[in-house]
Amino acid sequence: MKTFDPSNNQIVVESVDPSLIDVEVPIDTYPYKIHGEFATYPKNTFSTVTTADAVGVISFGNQCLEPTFSATSQTDITPNDRYSGNNLVFTLNPFSISPANCKINYSCVSVVGAVTDDTPIVTPACDEFTDNLNNSASPTLTRSFDIDDYRLPNGDIQVRPQEYTVMIKGTAEKSG
Repeated sequence: MKTFDPSNNQIVVESVDPSLIDVEVPIDTYPYKIHGEFATYPKNTFSTVTTADAVGVISFGNQCLEPTFSATSQTDITPNDRYSGNNLVFTLNPFSISPANCKINYSCVSVVGAVTDDTPIVTPACDEFTDNLNNSASPTLTRSFDIDDYRLPNGDIQVRPQEYTVMIKGTAEKSG
């Protein structure tokens, strides 16, 4: 028990027991019953002793409202591709989060090339990748580049061969 407010007979109880939360089917409220009697004068021994029962509902707070999480080190795609047309697959190292039963939704935010000059170059966009970042078994981003991605039909460079940084965002579900 954390606090008791006598003005409305409200008890605040706090627990860090994760087994009280059903992750798959969250329960926001749970009925309870409290039975009160004197330990030194139990009803089964002293039949005239007054006892009391109270029923109500326990409201569970959202422990994922303000979680703590951080990005983890990611691994570059290797080997570097030279517009071979082969799939480049980035496998996400999931972020860490506390409480651990909070779920993170991932998304590609941006793709930025290492070379930034005035040459009118197309940068690959997030929506050009096959996004499986929220596949818990194998979170990936996939894209292939071939020679047609590199040059336009008139010979102009379309997508510069260079390193690109892909920004991944993680948002905790139910965090608001």
